[in-house]
Amino acid sequence: MVGKAANAWSGPVLARGQGGSKGKDKKKQHKADAVTVEAFLAKHTEALAPLATFFVADWAQFPSLMAVDQSVMEGRDKKVDLDARAKAVQTVLGLEVAYNNGNQVSRDTIRNGGDAVLRARGGECSTFGLAAAHLLLMQDSPHTIEVVAYKGSRRAFPHVFVLVGRPAFTSLHDYDSWKSIAWVVDMWSGALGHAAILPATQFTVSPLNDGKLKTIYTSFMSDL
Repeated sequence: MVGKAANAWSGPVLARGQGGSKGKDKKKQHKADAVTVEAFLAKHTEALAPLATFFVADWAQFPSLMAVDQSVMEGRDKKVDLDARAKAVQTVLGLEVAYNNGNQVSRDTIRNGGDAVLRARGGECSTFGLAAAHLLLMQDSPHTIEVVAYKGSRRAFPHVFVLVGRPAFTSLHDYDSWKSIAWVVDMWSGALGHAAILPATQFTVSPLNDGKLKTIYTSFMSDL
């Protein structure tokens, strides 16, 4: 299901003047003041919604997370564009290299990978993350857009999702500093039948407060 989770957070706007000293950053921060993260995501849910109808290539590895019928997923599999899927997989290999080396990928990687995923109509969490970030960045977001990876013991490759609205003056590893502001967009979970757009405090697929998060791409770094 795509949309706001039950009892979705509706908190204060971001603090004015916290986005940095450069003129471009201040302009973007003032724009963010006028639009809460929740309102921004609610406005653009329709753009993200098609991702929830895509094939999840690794669904069989997570049977306990499946909230759609297997026959539905098998039907989606038949609609996958294999050529575009191959290109998206190549992008994922680049993400893995960046993750292992502690580097971030470029905006072009997000754009090209996201386009490939949208054409492929299927992928894993990493490619869903690319596509979601790409779609949100196209909306001229006043909030930070981050592709974030979490590596726990359950997965050889980390779970990847998008974090929206974490202020640039906070640390990714200081969960308490952004937990009441940021939202998570996890369209991989959405394609499995779960809520895909929800406050960080309601996200349960991966822990956000145990120091195992790593940024693969962040929009506020590209704006400096």
